[in-house]
Amino acid sequence: MIKVSYQKLQLEFKSPVLTSRGSMTHKNGYLIYITDGEKTGIGECSFIEGLSIDNLELYESKLDEVCIPIEQAKLTKLNLV
Repeated sequence: MIKVSYQKLQLEFKSPVLTSRGSMTHKNGYLIYITDGEKTGIGECSFIEGLSIDNLELYESKLDEVCIPIEQAKLTKLNLV
């Protein structure tokens, strides 16, 4: 069975970066994991706070809207290159 999960992460910059809205020292996002037990694919869902239009309060519920149906499809194999 295919399993899908995500993990919140915070990337720390070696030195501050400048955006049109000021300086940043870190960037938040999520790693997405999808596995069939033999192969695992990893992707990133990323945003830049203050610049992205995403509703960050609902971000994890949107990830669930994508991840849960993949698991419920009861697929057994990934076709990863």
